[in-house]
Amino acid sequence: MTPASRLPHAAKNRQGFSLIELLVSVAVAFILVAALMQSMVSSLDSWTNQEKVFSSQREGRAALRVLADDLASIVIMPGDGPLAEDPQAMTGRKPLRFLVQKGPPTSPTTTRLAFLRSVKRATKGTDSGRGDLQLVLYGIALTPDGGASGAETDANSQKLLRREYSAAETFRRLEGHRVGGQPLIFEEDWQQLENLAEADNQAATTGVRNAVLAHDVIRFECKPLENMMPNPPVAQEWPSDQMPKWVEVTLRVTNRQTGRLLKTAEDWRGEGVRSTAISNGTPDVYEDDAEVRTFSMRLRLPSLSL
Repeated sequence: MTPASRLPHAAKNRQGFSLIELLVSVAVAFILVAALMQSMVSSLDSWTNQEKVFSSQREGRAALRVLADDLASIVIMPGDGPLAEDPQAMTGRKPLRFLVQKGPPTSPTTTRLAFLRSVKRATKGTDSGRGDLQLVLYGIALTPDGGASGAETDANSQKLLRREYSAAETFRRLEGHRVGGQPLIFEEDWQQLENLAEADNQAATTGVRNAVLAHDVIRFECKPLENMMPNPPVAQEWPSDQMPKWVEVTLRVTNRQTGRLLKTAEDWRGEGVRSTAISNGTPDVYEDDAEVRTFSMRLRLPSLSL
């Protein structure tokens, strides 16, 4: 047999991979894919943890911007002038101008805030137009909706909630407040605010619109101030018929991982059995957890009257 006659047979034997070569290739590919997946999972976990922190920070800052915008358009209800002859003024009752008070022990909210504002721009889906009066409430709601992520159905999230009344509902309340001497805000309004589910169910029939501004809120405070001196005195209970010159607002939030550990209003206040998640083992220094973020601002209130 000549060499030329053996070439086709030899070439045929060299085609394809052997079993050993195939197994080695599969093993190498598996190692590379496993390393890549581990790297992706690690990067995703790192991004998720950072996103939880940044989400709280973004919501906290955005919530203060919304509140600052509302306070910049605050309107003072006069006690004299054309309204001086109404029954409420004649009996000595004074109109509500700026309500800031602590929530009762049974309430999750640390501060209740309410005032009248002038609408700057109309919101879609409402009957309020630019320049209309709106009654606005701020408070805390504790609801089992899983917080910012919405993934944990068994977790409670404490949220900063904003509740606005339509122009028609605001006018109806103002008429009853100024003429009939009725409260501008009832305790039932606060209870609905602090129970977001019930408030949402009634929004369509009572001219109410709710908005969650921030999740996983530990504390919301608003202090009325008469000046900007260092450590100014703060009234124990601000008279609701007076408008302060300045306000100091503080909002403290934590991330979803910490918030998921807190189940009751007592936990969020640092008094419950799970409050160690935010006290960091130092109960004398409340909210000492490293994940807690504090946002604060001081604003001078305008003196725009009706």
